[in-house]
Amino acid sequence: GMFQVEFVFPPTFPEAPPFVRFVTPMFHPQISPQGVPFIRQLVVWHCCEARELTLHALLSALVRLLSADPSPEPATHLNPEAAQLHFSQSDEEKKEYKRRVKRCVQ
Repeated sequence: GMFQVEFVFPPTFPEAPPFVRFVTPMFHPQISPQGVPFIRQLVVWHCCEARELTLHALLSALVRLLSADPSPEPATHLNPEAAQLHFSQSDEEKKEYKRRVKRCVQ
């Protein structure tokens, strides 16, 4: 699918990280209902070499986020409902997760 992503670079960039969000509605454990993705490099921006990331590296992180299985690590879950459905033991809840994801990519 094609997804629209917004990057907002603050005047203090690269000392401060860019703000990243999906404009396209997403249903994913690691993307908030408002479209903000969990990208570890953005979380630790101030305390390491992450600020040397390029736009290409951020785009690559977004592609990995969408192409890999969601992380089971609860600290990365920005959408509790998506996480609950995705990691559920119930086949019905897993089907509901897949149905809601499909709605986002059509």
